[in-house]
Amino acid sequence: MSKIEFPNTEDILWWGKQLLESEFPEEYLPIITRKWARSIADCVEVTSLLPSNNDVIESAGRIFYKVIKNHRLVDGNKRSSLVVTYFFLALNGFRLKISPNVLYELARTVAKEKEFHEDTVGRLKTVFINTVENID
Repeated sequence: MSKIEFPNTEDILWWGKQLLESEFPEEYLPIITRKWARSIADCVEVTSLLPSNNDVIESAGRIFYKVIKNHRLVDGNKRSSLVVTYFFLALNGFRLKISPNVLYELARTVAKEKEFHEDTVGRLKTVFINTVENID
């Protein structure tokens, strides 16, 4: 098994800028700044320190959850969770086959939930397992 790559601030900032220049739906993009990228990288770093950090799909679920629930940003937590989840999976050889609008609705559901963290991460892992494909 190869080592999982966890993006840093510069990686996330680069990805955000790439999306700004792409056909990614603008309504699902947060405001891309260095401060934004640093905030998202902090959530990613916390995930990288967990014992489960050797499971790409579970780590994607944790990152998605943490970015939404930690409320690091005044606005854009759910949109940021989309951006970083697509990037994290791509960086590790996977493509998430969920459209941005469907993933955003999932983010809205997670944001409203009062469920225990591990239960939500487990459900996200199941969703992601069933909707990723290997791109290597």
